[in-house]
Amino acid sequence: MDKFLKINSVQGGDFTSSQNLVDFVIPSSMGVVNLKDSYLNLNTKINVTETDTTGGEGIYSVGLRWKMDGAGPHTYPKFVNAALVKNCHVRSDQRGQIENLRRCDQYRQLVSTYDRSERETACNSYIDATQYINPVNKNRFPIFREINKTGGLKSRNLDIAPIQISLADLFGFCDAAPECDLSKLGTLRFHFELNRDRMESVVRMVDPATEWASQNLKLMEDITADGDANEVTTKTKFTNLDLSPFWVGQALEISATHTDGGGSNIANKRVVIDNITWDKDNGGVLKISFTESWGNLAVGKTYTDISLIPYYKDASTPTTINVATSVEVNFAELVIKRVGNPVGLDEIRFDTFSTEETNGLGLTSFQNQYQIEPDAKNVLIAFPTDNSDLISVNRQISSFRLRLNNLDMTDRPIVYESPLYYDRLNMTLGNMGTRLKLLSENMGQDTSDWNNVYDSQDTQTTVIANPLFQSEREKYLQVNIDAVGAGVKKLTIFKQLPRVIEV
Repeated sequence: MDKFLKINSVQGGDFTSSQNLVDFVIPSSMGVVNLKDSYLNLNTKINVTETDTTGGEGIYSVGLRWKMDGAGPHTYPKFVNAALVKNCHVRSDQRGQIENLRRCDQYRQLVSTYDRSERETACNSYIDATQYINPVNKNRFPIFREINKTGGLKSRNLDIAPIQISLADLFGFCDAAPECDLSKLGTLRFHFELNRDRMESVVRMVDPATEWASQNLKLMEDITADGDANEVTTKTKFTNLDLSPFWVGQALEISATHTDGGGSNIANKRVVIDNITWDKDNGGVLKISFTESWGNLAVGKTYTDISLIPYYKDASTPTTINVATSVEVNFAELVIKRVGNPVGLDEIRFDTFSTEETNGLGLTSFQNQYQIEPDAKNVLIAFPTDNSDLISVNRQISSFRLRLNNLDMTDRPIVYESPLYYDRLNMTLGNMGTRLKLLSENMGQDTSDWNNVYDSQDTQTTVIANPLFQSEREKYLQVNIDAVGAGVKKLTIFKQLPRVIEV
């Protein structure tokens, strides 16, 4: 029977921007392991600091986003979990170095933009460190919180929220190794350099205008009962709790107009939800009670215009943020699947890649020649942006042409987004063993408006892709790029290489 075993990293946490190296040792005594289903866990915690804790500490929907360089405003990209690893390598005692990958974050982000459909990306959101906003109810509840939308059990902050990074997403060797006999390969040693400095925490669902399905969800029924006011009832009737933006433990601000007006009115008073009852007998309204009473009514008095909004920004000074967050990576572990009944493999065939980073220095007529390994079978040229160093974007490129060992790869220049451009892209992905699934060529942005998720040109991927013929000796790739405006800046060249390991 297969089993999952956890191996702690050689280094202890916390992992920071300056302490971002992680190593693991898998002993040969572990026998046969399934590296394809194994993964790296980065156990993460997002801390919250509030300027006011009236009514108790609040539970906030928090997540991660990619930290950008330079002054904003920024378009934050949706990134895959594998992008949190910048460089990595794996070696074995018996076979030496197996893979040594540089800028695997750019590579995995680039390939994922093309070989994952929108539906596949949405289906993986339950393990993603960053998530799209829901197109229907706009809810975003990332992996760092346990949210309860009804009852009296308070939602909670997770002190251990693992970000899972599949080894198959990082290493071609692992992707091709459903069985790896360590008694033959010897002890495996994994090394990871994390993009720890790119992990930035952010609070979600704080703006009813953009992050709630409707601003009307904040409206509550009038209250005429005598005595302390503690419970409110939504005007909206919910047929599905997915539409509700409220949860137990949520910090909110309540406002209400009193019959007497003036100082009797309630203005942006902080409250924390203690209990939520979904009253299906009355059409599905939510009855929300709080940890403390927020008002008081005498005989014949009424509270009207009652509304609830998230406690986040200072009502009197909107530029002041009342909630601050910080992210911790406490420790790392490798979760290895041990195979109970192995079939046995004689060899492991996989594809890896080598990397070359260079700069076009803003040239509008860029020409350069690169040395390519004899067995390289595909080339991908990415254009990482200055502010993210992750997404391959360069809207200034108008056309390009490749020449390998003095042989033109096409009979004419390839115009960006022309039929020939997509023909080369589809041909390259097919030669890599995958398919072109996302024709929008846009991984999407981290935004509160679903209509704009795939519309930003700041996340519109640009790539030069072409299959290569294999040769007996080192070959030379000539790259010619015509551009306008800012021209060609940073380039990262990925050369795909086939490898075989005898076991």
